[in-house]
Amino acid sequence: MTFDKATRQAICEAVSREIAKQMEDYQERWLTAEEVCKTFGMISPDWLKRYGHKLPRERMEVTDSKTGKVTASRWGYPLHRLQRFFAEHENKSITI
Repeated sequence: MTFDKATRQAICEAVSREIAKQMEDYQERWLTAEEVCKTFGMISPDWLKRYGHKLPRERMEVTDSKTGKVTASRWGYPLHRLQRFFAEHENKSITI
């Protein structure tokens, strides 16, 4: 069976997207702000403090079950989504 160039490219793109999705869904590794700075050398703690809201992230909260108050919170950064974010040049221009 032989595929033309466009079909091969479409299959490769579909497989790449699915692999990325699987990595993000099932093998995601969550980083702290400090780990983000160590992993991605171009991001400094100051930059992350100012512009971290432009990166993919989620707030992790600990809630007291008795009072219902949030007792601790911090941002979690998904490693695989960040890698895709930078690889796909989503960061070429960040508007503040």
